[in-house]
Amino acid sequence: MSALDDLYQLRSQVEENTRTLFEANEIIALTRTNAPEEFQQVTPRVEIKCTIGAATGHRFPCPDGFARFDRWRFNLAIQAVTRPAKDGVSALHEQFLGRIRNLCSTLAQSTWEDTGTFPNIRIAEPLRDTGDNNTLKSSSGCEYSVLSFAGTLCIRESAWPVVDAGGSTNPSQPILDDAGINILDDAAQTVLSD
Repeated sequence: MSALDDLYQLRSQVEENTRTLFEANEIIALTRTNAPEEFQQVTPRVEIKCTIGAATGHRFPCPDGFARFDRWRFNLAIQAVTRPAKDGVSALHEQFLGRIRNLCSTLAQSTWEDTGTFPNIRIAEPLRDTGDNNTLKSSSGCEYSVLSFAGTLCIRESAWPVVDAGGSTNPSQPILDDAGINILDDAAQTVLSD
């Protein structure tokens, strides 16, 4: 698998990096890749699912001469699961939703600043909260809410691999054009439209 293949695993990056942020805030968070066996027994928890939409048309000029898509619309669904009777607080679910909404209201800004948790991607603008839906399953005593968010996802300029003289890929380093301008610099990027 090439470095570009890894870079384009957008859905996994959003889910796993968001999970890391939630766990740093002491919220049990699960994704498709880290859900343990019998995870349904753990409450309260969130389950994170990302869907990638259409590319915006913006492209990044790569050193191999190709302009590659680097921005997409995306949706983030955070399913909150509580078991109010078992967890002992009848208002627990609403409190949990408040914590999740609070974290998601600053998620985009976190991606701008935290290159440790979000090394390859960033969210271009604050997420739009597109609402939620709620289900109470009386047989299990669980309450479920799916909070939905939408935004624009970008690959960081510094995340693009470059090819050295030997043909191997390395993390991005300045690549100068004939005029001595770094083509990886934000100001020098060319926007190509469809």
